[in-house]
Amino acid sequence: MPEIALPRYRYTPQLGWSTTRSETFRACRRRYFYQYYAKFDPEIPRVRIDRLKQLSSVPMAIGTVVHDVLADLLQRLLRTNSEIDRERFWQHTASRIDTLLTQNSLMEVHYGERPQPLTAELLEPVQHCLERFLASERYDWISEQLSHEPRYLIEPPGYGEARLQGMKIYAKVDFLFQLQEETVILDWKSGRQDPAKHTRQLLGYAAWAEHNLQIPADQIRCLVAYLQPTYEEIEKRPSSSELQGLATDVAAEIREMERYCQNPELNIPLPKQAFPLTDQRGSCSHCQFRELCDSGAGPESEAAQ
Repeated sequence: MPEIALPRYRYTPQLGWSTTRSETFRACRRRYFYQYYAKFDPEIPRVRIDRLKQLSSVPMAIGTVVHDVLADLLQRLLRTNSEIDRERFWQHTASRIDTLLTQNSLMEVHYGERPQPLTAELLEPVQHCLERFLASERYDWISEQLSHEPRYLIEPPGYGEARLQGMKIYAKVDFLFQLQEETVILDWKSGRQDPAKHTRQLLGYAAWAEHNLQIPADQIRCLVAYLQPTYEEIEKRPSSSELQGLATDVAAEIREMERYCQNPELNIPLPKQAFPLTDQRGSCSHCQFRELCDSGAGPESEAAQ
């Protein structure tokens, strides 16, 4: 059963669009600066910004473990569709959580909002998400499809680089496999349902697949699988005109982002002061960089001076 080989791209400093970058840019310009231009900050050591950039959160940790275990489950289905030993399955899931909590720092703990969670606290919501998938008709369908040995990708390495009408884009798929008449892309969601946002994300995946796999848009079927509070899906079969519309939007967003570059060709930003703080301060409580915007206050402010 062959894993799909993806093209490799030579590095260029060209600004690369992604739905995450677009959302960060719209949410807060200063957060956008810290996320993508940390090395250009003349005041705050890059190591400190990078450490904050790596902070996870409890919801993100739950989502990461769900994605990791689903990737493991799909790899198992490539070998066998025999019944799962649930006790071993949950032991494996708990081990994944242990590893994540050991290797990652959580934003809520860093900012003193809560103590470090125990494995059991995260295991319960992760189990709920996985149980809903295992009980779904989609799981049975995937098991059947993988038994026919299609070409596939499961959490492919890298950042998901592609080109959209010459523009650099990033869209990292969770799971893709090719049937006789269509290519199916699935994206797992363990958080809040947001059909409008996630449908646009699916268009990005379709553009990625169209370019990297050289397949027409009308042969691509994209699915978002919501794993809570109940198992639900949204489906998108993109048209060529919708991908053209995405390209138009991406071009406009890249032009807007490049307005914050003193050298767009090299992707060198304007000074940090050109990236204002958001007016929507309620969102700051969910930002890993918030200590940098609070007049230098925060857990490491004195050490950084």
